[in-house]
Amino acid sequence: MRKSLITVFIMIVIVGILRPALAQNLSSELSALAEKLERSIGQDMAEWKHERGEPVAKDSDVLIEYWRAPRRMVRIVVVPHRSAAEAKEALQGFAREKNAVKLSQGHGDESYSWGIDTSEVAFRKGRLTIYVSVAADTDRDPESKGLAPADRAKRRDTEQQRLRGEFAKHVTDSIDLP
Repeated sequence: MRKSLITVFIMIVIVGILRPALAQNLSSELSALAEKLERSIGQDMAEWKHERGEPVAKDSDVLIEYWRAPRRMVRIVVVPHRSAAEAKEALQGFAREKNAVKLSQGHGDESYSWGIDTSEVAFRKGRLTIYVSVAADTDRDPESKGLAPADRAKRRDTEQQRLRGEFAKHVTDSIDLP
């Protein structure tokens, strides 16, 4: 028994030591944005739980944030580029690849929407490209009971678009904060 407790303790210490070394290193710009974003969303939407994601390539300077509430999930990805022109080119290439629709009243300098029920939006703010993805399971909400399938789908689309806009606004507002 004592030997297994010592083994477990050693494993916890090793994981505790290695975890920071394995964690993603964000640029100071993205670290500051992550803090502002967490503060902004945390104040306005306290019921949402936050989790930091990590890119596949650990050395990538990419911010990935997940926000969860009951039957709702939002993913925010922020990618810095060397210049606004490079960001514009990257975003427009992405939009062509996804057959995205340009939004006339979007977020940032230009924005596009795509995905199932246009649940995803990509936009550019200066030299940053931002991707916001939303999933909302509204079928199990009390308000959806008794609705026809078409009305349920419309309710889901409306909720996803609302969340997409709300989180995108938090991102753009956070970028603008000093």
